[in-house]
Amino acid sequence: IKCGLKFQILQDARCGSNQSLFRMKIPNFHAGLYIVDPGFDGLVDHTFPSLPLQSVDVEAKLVDTAAEVTITQTFVSQGATPVETIFAFPLDEGAAVCGFEAQVGTRTIVGLVKEKFEAEAEYHAAIRQGKTASLLSEVKADVFQLSLGNVPPQLTVRVRTTYVTELKAEGDATRFLLPTTVAPRYTPAGVSGVPSGPSAVAGGNWGLKLSLEVEMRSPIVSVTSPSHDVVSVTGDSSATATVTLSEGRAILDKDLTILIHTADPHQPRVCVEEDGSTGGRAAMLTLCPNIELDDARCEIVFVVDRSGSMAGSQIAQARSALQLFLRSLPADCYFNIIGFGSRHETLFPRSTQYSPQTLNTATQHVAHMQANLGGTELLRPLQTIASMRSIPGYSRQVFVLTDGQVSNTEQVFAQVKSMSSTARVFSLGIGGGVSHHLVEGMARAGRGNAQFVAADERLETKVIRQLKDALQPALVDVSIDWGVPPLPAPAASAPKSLLGYRKPDPRSLLRVTQAPHTLPPVFSGTRFTAFALLAPDAPLPREVTVTAQSPDGPLVVTLPVEAAEVYHGDVVHRLAARTLIRDLEEGASHLHRAGARMPTDSEVKAEVVRLGVAFNLASKHTSFVAVDPAAPVAPPRPVYHILRPQSAPAQCRSRFAPGALAVSQCSSSPPMTSRRSLASVPAAACFGAGGARDSRGGGNPFLLGGGGGSYSGGGSYN
Repeated sequence: IKCGLKFQILQDARCGSNQSLFRMKIPNFHAGLYIVDPGFDGLVDHTFPSLPLQSVDVEAKLVDTAAEVTITQTFVSQGATPVETIFAFPLDEGAAVCGFEAQVGTRTIVGLVKEKFEAEAEYHAAIRQGKTASLLSEVKADVFQLSLGNVPPQLTVRVRTTYVTELKAEGDATRFLLPTTVAPRYTPAGVSGVPSGPSAVAGGNWGLKLSLEVEMRSPIVSVTSPSHDVVSVTGDSSATATVTLSEGRAILDKDLTILIHTADPHQPRVCVEEDGSTGGRAAMLTLCPNIELDDARCEIVFVVDRSGSMAGSQIAQARSALQLFLRSLPADCYFNIIGFGSRHETLFPRSTQYSPQTLNTATQHVAHMQANLGGTELLRPLQTIASMRSIPGYSRQVFVLTDGQVSNTEQVFAQVKSMSSTARVFSLGIGGGVSHHLVEGMARAGRGNAQFVAADERLETKVIRQLKDALQPALVDVSIDWGVPPLPAPAASAPKSLLGYRKPDPRSLLRVTQAPHTLPPVFSGTRFTAFALLAPDAPLPREVTVTAQSPDGPLVVTLPVEAAEVYHGDVVHRLAARTLIRDLEEGASHLHRAGARMPTDSEVKAEVVRLGVAFNLASKHTSFVAVDPAAPVAPPRPVYHILRPQSAPAQCRSRFAPGALAVSQCSSSPPMTSRRSLASVPAAACFGAGGARDSRGGGNPFLLGGGGGSYSGGGSYN
């Protein structure tokens, strides 16, 4: 959709409880929120009232290795009656969502964190009473859903979401990521209970406005972006800067990445944050090791996404990365290549020794590689690798190259984790709409690391760095002494009773809760970060010691806690709590420690809820809910139920018919027989043959028509 262009969509679809055929006509279409009148029926032209998106504004404060980000989305209610809106949006997969408010007209509704079902019940009760209410819930770690109920007509609505996030290192630069797209996620056949992705729309004319305030530890050398054109203005000192988009606003068709290069990017340090409201302390340790060890002998297996979503620039980047990987392998190694989609193909029956002949066979194979294997079924090739016999004397390293557009992420993580004792997994995310949650999660579960390559970005440095990490011996036995002694064990003052005795939990004597509980491996030249929550009675540590076991013996570093590194705030507290929640969700928490009784789902949920409520964080089991205490905007009545179209990634736009509106199923609200909405349109009706996806990447199952072709795989796109 070109900016300012107006057009009409005329499309047949089945909708409503009687499955009648109707024709939708949307004049002067603009990206935004569109609804179907629940009283509409029959084969007629129909105009949709709308709640169009006017603007997206992002304000962020970047300090050293952390950021606080506020996203403001502005809509204008143009209908004649109150409506309920539901829309989804992406966030950084490591984001700790800690604030939400909705300004409806002149009234501001502030969200509070509650247990998820409790929050949903409170929201729906308010809607039935005719009150304006809002609900913010996590769909996946990198996708959130916002519901606004009983939005009054003819008002401006501003939705503000605030989160804090850790800034990752990319080589010698600090990386700020702002996801702006959610690509369709493939669900393999037979997989149930996987949340569907949000809707998508091709293009939009609203745009993104960006304002970053940057404050680093050393002078800023440059600020660049592989995805957008940016302008950086130096602040009062050489270590501060303000960053904006050069064109003022940018279309939301690809994720925004900004790289901040400083004079001394890898200063090791420990900072301690004091929370005045609770009296607690939180510590954050960051360092960048410099290690040179002999390379290990390796078996290297490349797993390449050849599904339809990789068509175009992504498969070209995958080919380039593979060619570079192959030509950089050491002489004494074994290797293999597995391409996957709805099925998977292996280049060699088993991993073969690297030689000029096998290299030539592999490079010829890669040169003709296409995105022609159907859907994105990543689980099966990983299971195949797990069943392969290992090669004595060679450690297995697995490289996954993908755009990450799958929805069964939990199953993939579980499979990778089950392989982690015999193989390390490194992931390379390709494209502007890649799922960071999948790519980062696989690397965490597989004790490897993750890299990302945006569209048209040079990949040589990242490929060589990742290969170097894989060839280095794994330094996985890492421990931290946070400098806080445990409480002394209580003296035995009374005999133990046969009628009532419980062995004391040794964790009750600890005054430090480390996050993550199991520390990630150490890689040379890669930033290592860990957090700790200190008990209120714990003394301020004077120094922190990190120890990592290597083939040459233990490697140790002790970092002092400087007085200048102690400050007040809550950012580190929330980052630590979010990391603990992620541990719980991924089965890697202190409750899941080796040798302990495996916790029940209810025990894990209770701990997630405790952390979410205590630190005001949205999570898998906690949501933000807000109800306007003012009088109802209307008597209790059936409300319109609408979806906000989400921007499609740039690489998907060529597969959308111009102006095509895409729809996903949304089932967060309880069923109401009086409701008829886009959310209730049967998937088979919306994703008809005209919009199905074929194994060559043509068509798009999100389209109401368009495309052409058919998809022969057993799964579906959501």
